[in-house]
This record gives sequence, C-alpha cells and structure tokens, in this order.
Amino acid sequence: MHTFPSLEMTHLGISTWRGKFNRTRGTIELDRTARTGRVEVEVEVASIDLGLDLMNEYSLRPDWLDAARHPVMRYVGATVLDDARPAAVVGELILRGVTRPLRLTIDHFVCMPQPLTKRELCGADASRELGRIRLRIQVEANPAADSS
Repeated sequence: MHTFPSLEMTHLGISTWRGKFNRTRGTIELDRTARTGRVEVEVEVASIDLGLDLMNEYSLRPDWLDAARHPVMRYVGATVLDDARPAAVVGELILRGVTRPLRLTIDHFVCMPQPLTKRELCGADASRELGRIRLRIQVEANPAADSS
C-alpha cells in the first residue's frame, strides 16, 4: 500500500517530467541478526501516471515500455547491509522481457513503532540513475504476522 516507484526524466533538455506507477506489489525480507535481506517488487506497466494522458499513452507504445507485450516489470534483489542498516539492494530488473543487473542505493532507512498499532514499521527510499532517467522507490513495510 505504501510502495511508490517513481521516475524523473528530462524532456527535450528544457524541463523534468516526473511520474509514478500506481499499481505495485511486493515483499521485503530483512533479518538484521543474520544480516540478510531480499526485495521483490512487481509493477504494472500500464499504471504509469506522468500527469498527462498523452504522455501516458506514448509511454505504453512498443518503442518505449511496450505494455501490451510486457505488462509487468519486476525487480528482485538481495539487500547489502552496513552493520544492521540496509545500504543497497543488488539485483536484476526485468523490463520489456530483458533482464539486467541493477543496484539501488538506499538513501534513507528507518524502523519505528507505528503510532496507531505500536507494531514495528520500516520505511526506505532507494534510487538509481539510469541514463537520463532517475528511478526512485519508496516503501513502507510491517513485519508479517506471526504464523505460529
């Protein structure tokens, strides 16, 4: 509910377009004691929102995101921890049917008791420059309910 992949890109070198993807799902696993973690995020490509219908339609065409043939982009990676704090995620992005390595820098990470439920809530902001596009992903996650 609080995962928010967004992007920024220059438009003709005169302005910066900002957009987001409205439909995402995923999981985050973090074991601070074992110093391991895993991230898996799926994004529905057709949910792109650049703030202008014409740009949204253009971005879904075969020469850009090709949403008809590749409706989902996926990122899977392992967390790199600096002490007990996640510092980066090293993984692979599958976009338009092509898998490429992608390292995300975790710019901000914090865990705290959620004010209403008092359960631990963690949040992070990650980013990466991809040519003329800057990818940003912000997430919030609660620990899974104890199944025992």
